[in-house]
Amino acid sequence: MKKQMLVFLLFVNSFVFAQKNPKLEEQIKEQIAEIQNLIQLSKVRITLSSGSTPNFNPKEDSFFEDTKLDINQDLNDKLMGFFNSSLVEYSAVFPYSLIAYDCDDYKLQQLLGKEGGYFMSNWDKRTIFQPISVEYAD
Repeated sequence: MKKQMLVFLLFVNSFVFAQKNPKLEEQIKEQIAEIQNLIQLSKVRITLSSGSTPNFNPKEDSFFEDTKLDINQDLNDKLMGFFNSSLVEYSAVFPYSLIAYDCDDYKLQQLLGKEGGYFMSNWDKRTIFQPISVEYAD
C-alpha cells in the first residue's frame, strides 16, 4: 500500500509542479481559433450563375475575333528575314535528336505591330514551330 501511495503522490506531484509554457499555450490558442474560423467558413455557400449576355447571333461581328493579318509584301519579307536569321541548334543525345529554335518574341511582336506583352496575354496567338522536314548531312 505504501508503494502505491508513493507512486500516486509522485504522479500528482509531477502535475502540481509542472511548468507552464506560455509560448506553447499561445500557439494552441491560435490553432483553436484557426479551426473555429474554418468551421465558420465551411457554412458559407457559394453559388454561380450565368451572366446576362445577349444570345449568339452569327451576323454580329462582336461575337467574333478578327484573326486575319493584313500582311503586305514588305512585312512578309521582314518576317522571312526574321525567321531565317533566328538561331537553330541541334544536339544528339542518344536515342533522341534535339532541335532548339531561339526566337526573339519581343522582336517578333514589334514586327507584327503588337505591344510588348502581347504573347503573354494571348497564349493562343504564340508562334508554334513544327519541323516540316529534317535532312541529315552525313
